[in-house]
Amino acid sequence: MKFRKDPDRSCREILGELHDSLDRRYRPEDVADLVLQALEGRLSRRERVVLGRAAKHSSRRTEWFSSMSADYVRPVGGARQVAAATRMFERSVEVDPDDPGSLLEFAATMGDAIRWAPDRTDFLADRLNRQSRDAAGMELSKRQYNRRFRMLRRLAAKADTLGLEQDKRRLLMVGCSRMGLAWDGGEAKKIASRD
Repeated sequence: MKFRKDPDRSCREILGELHDSLDRRYRPEDVADLVLQALEGRLSRRERVVLGRAAKHSSRRTEWFSSMSADYVRPVGGARQVAAATRMFERSVEVDPDDPGSLLEFAATMGDAIRWAPDRTDFLADRLNRQSRDAAGMELSKRQYNRRFRMLRRLAAKADTLGLEQDKRRLLMVGCSRMGLAWDGGEAKKIASRD
């Protein structure tokens, strides 16, 4: 979280920070303080009092420390696996390590050299034997071929895990913001109206 003491911040900077807070875990007091700063001259007296009461204990005003993380856990991308595959295959391909689709595409591109495909990753059934490797013109030892096959298999598994973790984070953010209640319909709206 940015703790700026500058009273001359522009409305655009404050709104930018509020926009960034949608993807983070700002405390309600801190958001109220930002809203007060952004709408300083446009609020009625009552609105200023209500927001002032909410922002009374914000980190910006009290300089208190909060043990709550300011961000939700972000999934770890596949940059490490991409770097290892690039070294192993001695070839560089453009890839976004934080996109599961791009990781799978990268693995398929690298796998062309050893006749590997993302849908055929079984270590026992889908590897090529010595005769198949010789027929394909591969001059790799069995050990080097197996290392490359396992690397691509781990890269494909990382892409699946990354996609799952990104979905979990997105659902967590929707759940914490209570926007998920509007999507459900019936029972969720009844529960929300009781709050």
